[in-house]
Amino acid sequence: MAQNCEEYRTTSKSDVGDLIESYGSALTGALNSIRFSINISQVNQGSGGTFLILNYSDRHEPTFYEENIKGNFTSDKLKKSYVAVEFENGEILSFEIPSECSLRETPESATFGDAKYTRYNIFFMHPVTKKEVSIFQQHKIKKLVYQFGDKSTSKEFDTSRKRDLRVVEYLHDAFNCIDLDSFYELKVKPSSDLNLEKVSLEEYEGVIIGAWGATIKGVAIEMHLDSANNALFVLNGDKEVKGTYKISGSNFIFFGEAGNQISPIKTFLNDMLVIEDTSIKSDVTYTRIK
Repeated sequence: MAQNCEEYRTTSKSDVGDLIESYGSALTGALNSIRFSINISQVNQGSGGTFLILNYSDRHEPTFYEENIKGNFTSDKLKKSYVAVEFENGEILSFEIPSECSLRETPESATFGDAKYTRYNIFFMHPVTKKEVSIFQQHKIKKLVYQFGDKSTSKEFDTSRKRDLRVVEYLHDAFNCIDLDSFYELKVKPSSDLNLEKVSLEEYEGVIIGAWGATIKGVAIEMHLDSANNALFVLNGDKEVKGTYKISGSNFIFFGEAGNQISPIKTFLNDMLVIEDTSIKSDVTYTRIK
């Protein structure tokens, strides 16, 4: 672990008051070349999730930019977009670029001689696990590969060059400031112990009682259902939500202070539950927790 982590940590507050602590680099690189930043950020000291945050910046002539960069930011092309991090030991971590990835044009275009260029930034964040962060801590980064739709580019660090060596060592020290004990891990049943027998519709109300766990966008969620008064308690990262629930046919209905929510149950096995979370417009898989 780095001796003085203050120099590697930046702090900020989110719009809702969450504390965000980031470890990594600012945007680096020459004005006329690829620039990038890579950070691992923790929300509320890890209880609100841990995320890899990347900002990639480059410059191109306007026509190339419109056709090859902007043209790749469609929902279909982003589905096959990713960032891969290769480490000095040959290990590779790959992160899908989420659909909410943003493309930002720099307000002013940089001018070099007679050629005008559009500089742009691609920003995205992806949840990271305790195991993935431990890899960042154990091994130094060798190469970053960006795949944006049909366009691929990479940044390889040549540690024989002092500048690249400083960046690699700085990132390695920064990532080692992250406390792995801050990761909350759901105590789910081992896969070998899961009862995957299908639950019949008439048994839903009885079988659903108990504790369930899921990970949504990097945040661990615990859902506890009690048969007494159909009480529901949700631990969402470091936030607590209380309410009641009801099973109506194949729908899970939640009643809380913020309002009611109807979520269709897609799959119900004894130890696995797939619910369509209408608030995030995505299916969420819950597993029995101990």
